[in-house]
Amino acid sequence: MAAECWDVFISYKSEDLAIAEELHKRLVGAGFRVWFDRARLKPGYKWHEEIEVGCEGSRVILPVLTPRWPQSEWCRYETYGGECVIPLLFEGDLSELLGEVPPLAEWQGVTHDLREAGEEDWEGLFNAIRQHLAAPAPDKAHRTAHLPFAANQYFVGRGDELIEMHEKLCRAPTVALSHGPAFVLEGLGGVGKTTLARQYAEKFWRLYRDILWVSAANTELIPSEFARVALELGLIERPSDDPDSDARLALAELESGPRRLLIIDNAEDEEAVQDWLPRHGKCYTVITSRFTTWSAEVQTVCIDVLEPDSARELLLRRSGLPDCPETRDAADRAAEDLQCLPLALEQAAAYVHNNAISFDQYLELYDEARSELLARGVLGGTRYPDSVATTWLTAVGRLSPRALAILRLMSYMAPAPLPRWALEDCLDLLGEAASAAGGEREELSALELTDAVGELGAYSMVRLDTETLNVHRLVQAVQQDSLSPDEQRDWVERALVLLVREFPKVDYSNWTNWTNFEALLPHGLACSEHAQASGLIAREAGLLPGLVGDFLSARGQMSLARTPLEQAAETFEQLATADPANAEWQRALMASHQRMGDLCAAEGNMTGALAAFRELMQITERHIPAGPRSAQCQWDLSVIHGRIGAILQAQDDLPK
Repeated sequence: MAAECWDVFISYKSEDLAIAEELHKRLVGAGFRVWFDRARLKPGYKWHEEIEVGCEGSRVILPVLTPRWPQSEWCRYETYGGECVIPLLFEGDLSELLGEVPPLAEWQGVTHDLREAGEEDWEGLFNAIRQHLAAPAPDKAHRTAHLPFAANQYFVGRGDELIEMHEKLCRAPTVALSHGPAFVLEGLGGVGKTTLARQYAEKFWRLYRDILWVSAANTELIPSEFARVALELGLIERPSDDPDSDARLALAELESGPRRLLIIDNAEDEEAVQDWLPRHGKCYTVITSRFTTWSAEVQTVCIDVLEPDSARELLLRRSGLPDCPETRDAADRAAEDLQCLPLALEQAAAYVHNNAISFDQYLELYDEARSELLARGVLGGTRYPDSVATTWLTAVGRLSPRALAILRLMSYMAPAPLPRWALEDCLDLLGEAASAAGGEREELSALELTDAVGELGAYSMVRLDTETLNVHRLVQAVQQDSLSPDEQRDWVERALVLLVREFPKVDYSNWTNWTNFEALLPHGLACSEHAQASGLIAREAGLLPGLVGDFLSARGQMSLARTPLEQAAETFEQLATADPANAEWQRALMASHQRMGDLCAAEGNMTGALAAFRELMQITERHIPAGPRSAQCQWDLSVIHGRIGAILQAQDDLPK
């Protein structure tokens, strides 16, 4: 409750000070008590707190409308939640201004046009103010605010999202038959949806008589949550033996009472909450959910990770470390490793603070014990109970084997857009992977693939557009850490097989397929690194880095090409050592050395490959069978002769 009360509050953009001063002069002359910042704010005042007190303590808000007024977030904020708003048009076109400023649309009927005001126009404004002041003031002391935790004191960024949330609510369509004004904050688990909903309540509380919070994490308990709302609103004195009846009583009140804000947190999907959305009345509903495929009549705001600057600010504020260049650089590295995910950032910063370590020390621990750190829950500013790992493993448990298989394959690729065609061309491989993830062994159809990809998008496990799908690095990390070392090697190999099939062969004379190279390059590099880290020795573990190295070489990036080419050579050397009679490994090893320009090593491997092919030729000649397989063996023999000839020619071409 404000300590003082004013009749009117003048809201204006600083460039319109002359208009505001004239308005102030006339209002005071007419006997009104006026809150005007030039008269109220003194040096040293906390101006934003004083403005909020003025807004809350004033009966009538007077926005000074010019084309400049909508440009100020504070001007719009001053209008939100006013007991009565009388827009005053001094300059510009009213329909354009009201279109830009949704909160004013409901007050359009009481707008006063003062662009060429005479004394009668001014007296009409004064009479409208007096008429409103004659009515009883609302009893603001009876506001109810049931919020399960305080606002996050480390809240950073998100200013645009808050404004978008509020103005979408103000624009909420009235034609929806299934519910009143509502919208959804959707996004990846841990991205900060709950924190943002709580911050919205903190910022725009003046707009609502009551603010109520319902947890929808357990769908079966939603009726009990609404029964508690009935108790908080004073509709019942004590819980009855029929929670459903109490819940319906609360819902009926929300559909008929004053303007309220209802936050339904962590909804599993639209079906789970559809029956609990107030269908009419003045209750505005904000829903948070990982689910993304809401019906068209539900407005949504997709919440993404923080911008790098905001991520750094959160790390510094939450950790309490000094803001100096060295610490800022380390915080930037931590934010990059955690991909700016708010939950991961806050829990990392809390760990740094609680253990009195630096961000560099945290990153060292993270490299050594990532899975353990991501599995630890640290109470953050919103008292979020779950760890990063728990947040996502719950959602993963709802996935079908097909969707889970795609997620696991992508966990060993890059956290970058993966073209949909890379999956569409491998329906047989995806069917085998789905079998390994617990499904039936069968080739996927195009429809089944689309459904599986849509399922991942629906639960915010990947981000989708019409051309690509993208997975967050920490989602990958949690999925990897949920598998045993043997399972990890199996899924790395499956990812390798898929990428080797899709990676185009380098054609130095044809540049048309280089866009495909560009799209798959980060995934080829990442998957090759996973293969090396897991100790996987397999044909594809040599082929993929070889293809990646070929492309980088063709693009003139020899310094970048050397690492994958060396990995290819190392893999084929291990395969050749394990099976020296296999000419294919010798030849592949030779090719790897040739790619790197290591001609001496290439010549040595040519010799080994030549000997192996000659031995294979002799074996084939001795065992050419009669009958149907004879033609195939003759063909094999001709291929061997061709490869021997190619090696001999390559030896002649080597510099002496």
